[in-house]
Order: sequence, then C-alpha cells, then structure tokens
Amino acid sequence: APVVLVSNFNDQLYFKMMDFMRYGAVDVVAKPVNPDSWNLISARLQYILKNVREFCVDNVSRAKALKTVEGSVTPPEQPARKLILILGGLGGMLELQKIIPGLEYDAETAVLVLQNMYPGIARYLASYFDEFTHYTTHSLYPGTADLLGGQCRIGNCYGKKEILLREGDVPAISGAENEEDTVSQDADDLLCSAAQVFGSELSLIILSGVDVDLKSGMETVVNRGGRIILQKPDSCLLPGPIAEIQSLGLEESSLGPEDIAPY
Repeated sequence: APVVLVSNFNDQLYFKMMDFMRYGAVDVVAKPVNPDSWNLISARLQYILKNVREFCVDNVSRAKALKTVEGSVTPPEQPARKLILILGGLGGMLELQKIIPGLEYDAETAVLVLQNMYPGIARYLASYFDEFTHYTTHSLYPGTADLLGGQCRIGNCYGKKEILLREGDVPAISGAENEEDTVSQDADDLLCSAAQVFGSELSLIILSGVDVDLKSGMETVVNRGGRIILQKPDSCLLPGPIAEIQSLGLEESSLGPEDIAPY
C-alpha cells in the first residue's frame, strides 16, 4: 500500500524522514502548524490521491543504507563547466538516495536537483545528502545562485527557474527557491536555458513521476549535444509520465535508478 509520512520538519527528525523515504514511503508532508498550512497539506494530499491509482508500488525497491563519506574536498570556487540536472516527481525522493551518493566527484561538474516535494523539505534534503557525497550540498536560496564545480544544489520544482551566465561567465540559476510557491515550473524554459549555457556538457536525468511538458526543452538539449537519461518506467512508482516521455525517443538511455550514477 502507498504510505505517506506526516511529520514535523526539523533538524532532529530529517534523517528519520529520509529513512522512511528510503524504505519506500511515497511522499512526506508537514504536520500543520497554523491555519494556512492546512491549505498546503490539502493541496498535496489531493495531488497524491489524483495519482494514486497509477502508483506501482511493486516497482519500487528500497535504497541501501548510505555510508558517510570520508575525507575532505576543496570547497567549490570555480564556475561549473558541466551540469548534471536531475528532475524528480512522485517517487523521485527514494531514487535520489540511489543516485546522488553514487555520483563520481568531479570538480568541474555542478549537480542541480529539482524535486517535486512538499514546501520546506529542500534544506533538510540538502543537509541529508551533504553527509553522503563529496559534492558540497546546499538548498537553493531566493534570488540567483551560482553553479560551481563540485557543488550540488537541491530545490523544489515550483516557480520560474532558468540557467543564465553572470558576469565573468559564471553559470547560475535564477528564481532559485520560494518556499510558498506551488505553481509548476516552466520546464521548457529551464531546459532550453540549461542547454544554451552548457551545450554538450549537460546531462539531464528524469526520474519517476515528472509530469510537466518537457518536449521542446528536451529537443533543445539534444540539438545542443546534451544527453538525456530516463529512469526505466518499470522501476518507477509513477511510470505513466516517464512512459510518455520515452515515447518521444529523445533519450540516450533508459536505466534503473541503481545504474544511473555509474552510467
């Protein structure tokens, strides 16, 4: 049965929250703290219920317990030359635990994760992954955030975001994070701008449940020499959207989540 975790979001509990996701919980929402928060909770639960008939819980495999990384890495300072852009929907928070810790560290590569999740989780998710990867991991902040080599940025998939070049040819993501924003992002603008900035050095990874229109943006990624990697539909909690994306025939490869990082 699909399980949704309802929890307080705080620095003491986020490791337990992520363990529940690792075991296969489909989503997490915050306990209500004021009257307005009930609106967010209601909207999120309605979104889950809208998709629950399409859930394939038998597709989901638990993630292995993660190991804390050892050794220090020079803090990121140089503009990223390469970008790994990961888009995740329902089911994606589990798969991220199989991918991010397995990425080989590259001081020229930035990792940008935009996950469809309840507002307020991003900073806890970033703190969690910072323990298990050599990439220096932060949540996105309001305004514009530079994309540096050796750095991983994690944010929600809501609001308008695009990749641009700042003075000195420093790549950055604008419109970084708004905790209260619940309007789906314009994914085509995001992908087109990322392809314009990074060209053949862009790798796009699309995970379970991504349900926004990506056709034009994906075509731009491919035309600019970038690569697209899809999670295999038969490994997704919510396979329908990925199957539709796969029908476009634009991906370089379709893989199980355990195989994406090595690839």
